[in-house]
Amino acid sequence: MDHSLNLVRRKLSTLLPKRGTHRSSWHAREKAAADSHRAQLDRGLVMTAYDVTLIDTVLHTSLGPCMWDMQPGCIRKCYDDVFGKRLQRLPWPNKEDWSPAAPLVLNFSLLSARDEHKVAHPEVLHETVLDMPTPEVPADSEVGGLFLQTMARLVMHRDGAWSRRAFDKLVWYIYMTGIKDDAALRPDVVHDAIAAFPRTIKTFRNIIDHESSHLNVPYLSVAECILRYLTHHTAISPEDALAGEKNIQDMIAAVLVFVRFPGWTGKRTRLQYVLWELHDSGIVLLMVKLREDAQGHDLVTATLVGALRRLLTLVEEELLSDSWLGEFWRDKFDSVDGALVRLEALFDKDAGEGMNGVGDSDGAVTTKAL
Repeated sequence: MDHSLNLVRRKLSTLLPKRGTHRSSWHAREKAAADSHRAQLDRGLVMTAYDVTLIDTVLHTSLGPCMWDMQPGCIRKCYDDVFGKRLQRLPWPNKEDWSPAAPLVLNFSLLSARDEHKVAHPEVLHETVLDMPTPEVPADSEVGGLFLQTMARLVMHRDGAWSRRAFDKLVWYIYMTGIKDDAALRPDVVHDAIAAFPRTIKTFRNIIDHESSHLNVPYLSVAECILRYLTHHTAISPEDALAGEKNIQDMIAAVLVFVRFPGWTGKRTRLQYVLWELHDSGIVLLMVKLREDAQGHDLVTATLVGALRRLLTLVEEELLSDSWLGEFWRDKFDSVDGALVRLEALFDKDAGEGMNGVGDSDGAVTTKAL
């Protein structure tokens, strides 16, 4: 009898799973399923936490970092959950209402500018970002860096309307907040901000509303601000990639595009803007300092100096020839001209000493030669 029972038990044991096997297999399946939906679970948890607490910072402190690792489908759901249902109800241009949401909106826009396929209707998001109030925070803050990068990516998107509006917001943000010499901007933020500036006449036409009779973009003022920051960091740490010669060369190239732009000819309102920018930016004086500095000496080329002289000659002939306008603008012109004469004198001195560190075939730069 016992022998028969043991035989039955052995037969049954082959048909039943071993102890713990079913539980272990079930746990593994559930874990695998949870892992495959982790991004959606994270999104759901964050949105639930926000719905319960109504604390806006939950959105960008928790959801912001999560969404950069999400799959496109999950990104679209985040877009619908947060942007579609909440941000569109925020009033314009109330900075207090927008301030908590700004980091998340900027993250969404930056992500969609990089990978448009990850966000549904990215054009609506970009429009919202361009319409939202400019954050009143330093450029080296988290939100300040996000704002600069987002605007720079929209400029580089090369869509005419977006590029123009984004560049306008970028330069006015830097102009209003400034960049302190001791600021600690991330290298990628600086790179993107510099890349937003045009290197060609064609690009300049696309992002500057040069036909406007009320043109007031602080182009040279912001270029001077960025260059001053870069040169300061070069002096502190020459090996720092952030303050490398390439960054300075790119910004000087952007200045040269402005100076050489042919659209300034023929309209006094444009030349008033040009002279205002040349004077208030102090860009020529900064070129003098760069030329006097051993590290920046070769970065200021005779090509730029010659272009500056031709532009000032145009201003004198077309703007100052008017008796009333000439009287109003003469002081600013004389100030810029005096700085340019100092810069030309440095090139003449180098030529007289047999130096050829300009990297340009123009040789000595004098007013008469031009």
